[in-house]
Amino acid sequence: FEGDEEFYEGDVLIERSEVDFTENFRLRFRSDAARSRNRVFIDDIMFSGRQVYITSKPSISQKPSVSARPTFHPTPSPSEIPSQSPVRTEEVTITFDDFEEGMGNYVTGPSLATLFEPSRNQHIPGGSYLMKLLGRKGSADLDNTASFYHKEDHNVSRYFDLRVKFFFRGRGYDRGDSFVLEASSNSGGNWTELQRWTMGEDDFEGDEEFYEGDVLIERSEVDFTENFRLRFRSDAARSRNRVFIDDIMFSGRQVYITSKPSISQKPSVSARPTFHPTPSPSEIPSQSPVRTEEVTITFDDFEEGMGNYVTGPSLATLFEPSRNQHIPGGSYLMKLLGRKGSADLDNTASFYHKEDHNVSRYFDLRVKFFFRGRGYDRGDSFVLEASSNSGGNWTELQRWTMGED
Repeated sequence: FEGDEEFYEGDVLIERSEVDFTENFRLRFRSDAARSRNRVFIDDIMFSGRQVYITSKPSISQKPSVSARPTFHPTPSPSEIPSQSPVRTEEVTITFDDFEEGMGNYVTGPSLATLFEPSRNQHIPGGSYLMKLLGRKGSADLDNTASFYHKEDHNVSRYFDLRVKFFFRGRGYDRGDSFVLEASSNSGGNWTELQRWTMGEDDFEGDEEFYEGDVLIERSEVDFTENFRLRFRSDAARSRNRVFIDDIMFSGRQVYITSKPSISQKPSVSARPTFHPTPSPSEIPSQSPVRTEEVTITFDDFEEGMGNYVTGPSLATLFEPSRNQHIPGGSYLMKLLGRKGSADLDNTASFYHKEDHNVSRYFDLRVKFFFRGRGYDRGDSFVLEASSNSGGNWTELQRWTMGED
């Protein structure tokens, strides 16, 4: 940003380590210049997200015999993606509960789920306690009385996918009796069924042995939010229909793409590239076990008004400049003035998304736009910021300063 006689291209890659990717995400452009004559013009804002599809999914365990029971290690472990791939993954334990020291990360409904110490032949070797779910036996509160669930929220917005592994065994289960694993994205307000195990089906053939449950949860099934919880719930009819559950491993897979999308260098106005607000494939090689797609979230050229943005009270306006002030191909752009000592420094010299955007499904985000200073002094700057809570708080993503960057 070396002068104010030409347009520059801003190109910002936003990663999950910088800001939470939530359902309540917004962008803001804000002037940090001192005087009203310090102006910056901004146009053609493309806000996009990159979705990642891994074609080699982690394998799901088959029913093991008790003697061949694998060990669950509640520590990070590398995933199955080949080493030559441009993607690296790591599975991270979110919660692990073997119930030897109590309920751990879970709490029960009022009565029909309990911590239980069975006789030796009822339990998997290596521990004493497990969870027991009874049938619902006509309870008025069908959901909660025959269930146990996470007692606190877990932030899973950074994970590519989630996984739940556990051991279970029916006792007195009749054919057709079942239990379910569910998830909530809003602290237990609503629940989504992830998988159901039914006696006589689904590798649940009898009640004389333990089975292993292994569930992969993808972003298409449920929102990955900061308020995520799991619940195990009985759907059997009578109190003698019991299921025992133990050694629950809840983990998330983080994905690191080693070949990042390239960031544009400063173009000349004549060589201005065209922003296409449509999905386009990313740069990951075709032979890779990962496929990515960049999807436009918002695009605004301001030719029909403010579009997806709204301004602070006074110091940001929609502006139609003379021809030599603007990029060829359009008439209108946004103008940000300096703050000139306003008491509300944040909002008066800014414009921002007027509505929330759900970005929880994206691997990373990108903002591209054109800008030009006018009357900017050396050291004057403007910033791009993001909020994960509908504008309640803002995180600075990048700053452009006259004579630097």
